[in-house]
Amino acid sequence: MKIQAARTGEILPGGLKAVRHGQERILLCNVDGNYYAVSEQCGHMKVSMTAASLYRHILTCPLHKAQFDVTTGRALSGPVPPPPWRPQPKATSDYMRYEEMEMVKIPTRDLKVYPVSMEGDLILIEV
Repeated sequence: MKIQAARTGEILPGGLKAVRHGQERILLCNVDGNYYAVSEQCGHMKVSMTAASLYRHILTCPLHKAQFDVTTGRALSGPVPPPPWRPQPKATSDYMRYEEMEMVKIPTRDLKVYPVSMEGDLILIEV
């Protein structure tokens, strides 16, 4: 079944649009005028990717910075720890190190990819 997700003028290159259809949470991505649709939930901890950043074809999760290729859904990296130069109180620093070790243990899965097609200026996603 194909659903109308957007019109071409709605999403600028590098832009994203969240689309819902029933239980499906989909993120529509514009990569230089080519449209790709992937799961809207991060493959690391299922966080919403509506605030993610898209650079070329690489989608970066806003929470732990896991990265994904929107053309294939493939996970390119797992979570990224915060930079070591960011000063924090010792108790916070110790806790963050513990959290980072735990985050790395959680696997980062590929994102589900949805086929996208065009009809005139309509962007359709197959669900």
